Amino acid sequence: METVSTNIAGVSQEQIYKEFLRLGMEQLIAQDLSKRYYHNELTYRDLENLEKQFDIKFDNLVSKIESVKSELNTKIDNVEKNLNLKIDSVKNELTAKIDNIEKNLMSLTEMLKWVLGIMGAMSITMIAGLIFAFISK
Repeated sequence: METVSTNIAGVSQEQIYKEFLRLGMEQLIAQDLSKRYYHNELTYRDLENLEKQFDIKFDNLVSKIESVKSELNTKIDNVEKNLNLKIDSVKNELTAKIDNIEKNLMSLTEMLKWVLGIMGAMSITMIAGLIFAFISK
């Protein structure tokens, strides 16, 4: 098998090992590959296997991201729907209260007209009574 030359300037075997672990590789495989990488002993087959493994993990990650995105969109839609229902409910309650206030205001207006009419009639009666009293004397 052919070996691949790697540039390891300033990178320790431990750093390579930790990076492999961070990417989700099993410990034994990460240890073996980090040692071989550090000593320039990786083959094209090793690199192809690494590429396949990380492509699968990347595809799984993309799939999980899409799943989470779909779940979030569903939750957002549900929250929006619930808010719209609550807004409509409050709107209907306010409309009913406004209609009730308008009805009460109309009743008060009619009552005020009646009271003013009675007061006007009483005033006219009192003035007529005073005039009659003065005329009678």
